[in-house]
Amino acid sequence: MNKVFIVLSTIHIGGAEKRFTGLWKSFQENADKGFIVKLVMNESLYQKLAESGEVNPGNKNIIAANLSGKSFWQYRKNVKNILKAQATKGDIIHFIGLSPVIKIKGTRQLLSITGTRLNVDGRINMALILASALYANAIDVLDPRVYATVKKIFFWKQKKIFRTSNSFCDVSVYKPLPPEQKKDWIVFLGRFDEVKQVEQILLFLPYVYKKLMQAGNKDYHFYILGHGALETKLKQILSSNEYQHLPITIRFQKDPWVIVNKSKVFLSLQLHNNYPSRSLLEAMAAGNIPVVTDVGQTRWIARPEFSYYLPEKFSKEELATTLVKVFKLDAQQFEQKTNLARNLVLAEHDVSKMQAYFESIYRQV
Repeated sequence: MNKVFIVLSTIHIGGAEKRFTGLWKSFQENADKGFIVKLVMNESLYQKLAESGEVNPGNKNIIAANLSGKSFWQYRKNVKNILKAQATKGDIIHFIGLSPVIKIKGTRQLLSITGTRLNVDGRINMALILASALYANAIDVLDPRVYATVKKIFFWKQKKIFRTSNSFCDVSVYKPLPPEQKKDWIVFLGRFDEVKQVEQILLFLPYVYKKLMQAGNKDYHFYILGHGALETKLKQILSSNEYQHLPITIRFQKDPWVIVNKSKVFLSLQLHNNYPSRSLLEAMAAGNIPVVTDVGQTRWIARPEFSYYLPEKFSKEELATTLVKVFKLDAQQFEQKTNLARNLVLAEHDVSKMQAYFESIYRQV
């Protein structure tokens, strides 16, 4: 039986890491008869995924090692050594984001390009992605514009270039509590970095809370859940005098469904694109109203019939006004919108569809 090695080269948990770890888990739980699927990653990423509950420690189909090294060339050497020791003829190596630009004799390669722009991390990174695509036998692309560009560049590979059909979430875990148990909570869930605009959200919350209280005295609470480069800065802001009496919690949440199944509003205010945000899908499945930046392909997930939109560079007034509108919905309106959101996830973003998509590609590589 052939093996598939899903290779995660990063050291931080992001959308792609969660998505492909989830795909790997789906293969473990619903084993395909044609493939044994293994996960290869940095030790530091493995520790974070284990701590967050994304993977169970000790699984025999996880290979955790020191992949990164001090340079790209060291990373290239480390990955090559591991795969040469593990892979055999006919196996598939599935690189996520970019590859170390290597060939392992007798194997085939699939590259998943997960960014919304080829040059999102600069020209050198773009060159590495294109070199990775050149080495790959097949290419899976998330963003439709990047997909079109890749098809033009690698025109001789067009029949082996695919566009990711969807993202997914576990709807058995993310499911709303009964309406009477829902709380007036507003949630951000994701990496603490600039693209997510989480610092901007926090800076606006004193004004937003004031306007919400003026509109109606409810039991509001803001949850900013996650971790990342801005964590220290966010906690410094929260410790300032202006925030001392505000209902704001900043923390890493191992089981975020405990919060989002009970909350009412979810903030996904990224730069460039909110598609295919897994945390947004999870919040929708859990019965939250999405408040999103109207950028990229965001509306593919956050549809107009149940979502509220903000410009990419939103003001505190715009955020406050939008949240006031959401909390003015009556119970029937709220239930109608959140049912539409959950039903979309159930219909289009089930993990079995994602597994079937990649099974199909693995057979064509």
